[in-house]
Amino acid sequence: MQITKEQILDLKKKMLDYVIANGPVIPVHLSKATGSSTIFAGAVLSEMIAQRMVKVTTAKIGGSPMYYCQGQEEKLVILRQYLGERPKQAFDILKEQKILHDRSCEPWQRVALREIKDFAMPIYIEINGSQEIFWRWYLLPEEEAIKEIKIVLEEEEKKNKKEEKIIEISKEIKLEEKAAALPQIKENPMVVEEIQSEIVREKTKPKKRKEKKQDDLFYKGILKLFTDKKIDIIEQKIIKPGKEFNFVVKVPSSLGLLSYLAIARDKKKISDSDISIAFSEGFNSKMPVMYLSQGELSKKAEKVLESHLKGVVFKKI
Repeated sequence: MQITKEQILDLKKKMLDYVIANGPVIPVHLSKATGSSTIFAGAVLSEMIAQRMVKVTTAKIGGSPMYYCQGQEEKLVILRQYLGERPKQAFDILKEQKILHDRSCEPWQRVALREIKDFAMPIYIEINGSQEIFWRWYLLPEEEAIKEIKIVLEEEEKKNKKEEKIIEISKEIKLEEKAAALPQIKENPMVVEEIQSEIVREKTKPKKRKEKKQDDLFYKGILKLFTDKKIDIIEQKIIKPGKEFNFVVKVPSSLGLLSYLAIARDKKKISDSDISIAFSEGFNSKMPVMYLSQGELSKKAEKVLESHLKGVVFKKI
């Protein structure tokens, strides 16, 4: 039996009326309410989504997403009970705090936040030439979220300054302790001269001076690997000068050029957390990850690579 255009339009109207009255709903509810088959109801719903008449969730109940209309977003919290354990925990944290800085989250939280797409809305902020991700609770208006992010950044800046001040005070205390010891060891001129020289060196030493030679070696090692493997750099971001870089690269293969997110970190030991973070960055960028380092993988990191995170490849420079 051929279905006419008028019948389809009538079915759409019935479905829309039902979603408005009862949403969020699953397809089986709609098919029963309208007397249509589940397959046909699903096909009509797909068309309604394309026409923005209804919305659909990423989270599912028994394999079926939920369909709802604008204004019914608050009711989506019923999906929490159908989430996995980690996504459920991330849901609760985000609901309570409203804004989360991706960089400050634990590795498992970063992965889980990317899974609960119905509730965690990403906001991308450019900070010091690097793109940072913040997660917004889906019911928090974006304008309010921006205000909250500013507060979070201000608090982080105050915390960083406080930590730097504590480090400086600790250094000053050590120098004062050494200076205070001088009168007690006057009988040994050589020791006195050595302590005085050390105090002068500490006070005149440039702050946070980096060893450019070592930094250059790491970066040159990355470039050499890319050259040897005939890998083309498409995009480059300096996360931490001389120590941390992110690249978008094209890697030759039997299937042609493949896009990779190359994450380079100058570390002596790579932990399972480092690998998990790299995986989440690749997941967010929708690219497999090539992790580059001069260091060694920890045993936990090796197990994670072998058993869980198939989208990450480790390359030693």
